[in-house]
Amino acid sequence: MQIKLALASFICMFVVHAGNAQTTKKLTEQQKIEYLIAFIAKQDGAFVRNGSEYTPGQAAEHLRMKWKKGGSAIKTGSDFIEKLATGSSMSGKPYLIKFKNGRTAQVAALLRIELARIEKQTE
Repeated sequence: MQIKLALASFICMFVVHAGNAQTTKKLTEQQKIEYLIAFIAKQDGAFVRNGSEYTPGQAAEHLRMKWKKGGSAIKTGSDFIEKLATGSSMSGKPYLIKFKNGRTAQVAALLRIELARIEKQTE
C-alpha cells in the first residue's frame, strides 16, 4: 500500500509541478482527489479520528476506502472534502491533523486550501 501511495503522490506532484510552464495540464476531478489523499499521506503529524491518532499513511488509506465506498456520489474534489474528509460519519467529530508542535487543524480546512491552490496552478 505504501508503494501505491508513494506512486500516487509522485504522479500527482509530477502533474502539478511538471515544469512551471504556462501550459500545465488541467487535472481531472479524480486526479484532484488522488492528489488530496497524497497530500494527507505526506503530512508531518498525526491524523486524529474519533479521538484516536493514526499515521498519515493510515489516514490516506482510510480516506481512500471511504472514497471507494462513496462511489458515484463523489464527483469532484470538493465533494470528496465535504462528504468524506470533513469528519467521522459515525461520531460527527471532525478529522484533525495534530502537528508535531502540538497545534491542530481540521483536515477539511487544510484540504480546501490545498484544492484551491492546485486548481489555481492548473487553470
